[in-house]
Amino acid sequence: MEKLAHSYPHCWRCHKPVIFRATEQWFIGMERNDFRQHALEAVRRVALDSGMGPGTHLEHDCVAPDWCISRQKAWGVPIIVFYCEGCREPLADRKILDGIVQLFREHTADIWYERTAAELLPAGTKCAKCGGREFSKEKDVLDVWFDSGSSHLAVLNERFGLEWPADMYIEGGDQYRGWFQSSLLVGTG
Repeated sequence: MEKLAHSYPHCWRCHKPVIFRATEQWFIGMERNDFRQHALEAVRRVALDSGMGPGTHLEHDCVAPDWCISRQKAWGVPIIVFYCEGCREPLADRKILDGIVQLFREHTADIWYERTAAELLPAGTKCAKCGGREFSKEKDVLDVWFDSGSSHLAVLNERFGLEWPADMYIEGGDQYRGWFQSSLLVGTG
């Protein structure tokens, strides 16, 4: 055993101690379907006009083994997952989940917070694993960078007469590890 003296991390805004907690997260595996390799190839095709040299710092952001896309907040775009109350198995029936997406189109994503799992799911929904009929909703939301990084999909389309992908992406110099990385990874995916 060895004693260590170290400074405890504090919030830069309120200057109070930061509390650490272990929690389950949602990840996209960068090794699946050669996703990381495709992302690195896309980064190498990026021409930066920042005076910072070719995209070497961007490559660093794309080499992590997993991409965390969830956050534990009381607001945001919900991650649409239901869990069986009996066995905690996630509900993976695409037909049911497509129905939830349709509800979002009609009522916005706020419906996730306004209705219970029982009110959102079709009557008679059963767990494929144990046959349970009671479900809870995922409480995590999409990381705001994932959300904003996918915004190009909403505007680069036929509706607005714009082609995907864009030829140019303009952003602030502080956004390389947030919006740009997420946009690149969403576009690559």
